[in-house]
Amino acid sequence: MLVALAAAAAALGSAAATWVHAADASAVAGGAATLPVPGTRTAPLVPALALVGLAAAAALGLARRRGVLVVGAVLIAAGAGVTAAATGVLTGPERAAAAEVSRATGVTGAPVAATATAWPLAAVLCGVVLAGAGVLAVASRRAWTTTHRYDPVAPAGAGTGDTWDALSAGGDPTDPTDPTDPTDPSAPGEAGEARDPADRTDPDDPGAATG
Repeated sequence: MLVALAAAAAALGSAAATWVHAADASAVAGGAATLPVPGTRTAPLVPALALVGLAAAAALGLARRRGVLVVGAVLIAAGAGVTAAATGVLTGPERAAAAEVSRATGVTGAPVAATATAWPLAAVLCGVVLAGAGVLAVASRRAWTTTHRYDPVAPAGAGTGDTWDALSAGGDPTDPTDPTDPTDPSAPGEAGEARDPADRTDPDDPGAATG
């Protein structure tokens, strides 16, 4: 889970950096300044899929076995999408930056001269790690365990009916010293009442009632 979170966060952060340095090819010879284009412009899918990966990685810690299969598939898809989008910028920086150059120069369809930085490659690696974390989660889903910290716990030795009876009587079924606890053998109830230690009469002695 931590690896997936780190990979998704790194991919999201890399998208804010400059991915391509581009310029109008016809103006480059005249000394036109290059235009730095961030990853959010050249590959807008990368930050979007990175956010999906972050959400899926966070949900991975709460998912059970069937949920892990779904979350793992989302991580694989998000990682593959990040990898594909970043690879497209690496292999065709001119095409990725063409829209930004046209917006900056006001010329549509002009040839673009562009070079990619190292950030698209970093995003590719993040996507591979994110997809790998999803594959690992799916492969190990049978051994996946989740926390039971917030699961309701019934008092030891008490049935559901006894617990409700104790609550109705105003007692605390989790308190071993509560006299209304139905699980306490010394507590008064239908199963028997606690005897007074000073009472030494034997209920089976016929003379005890007349003595």
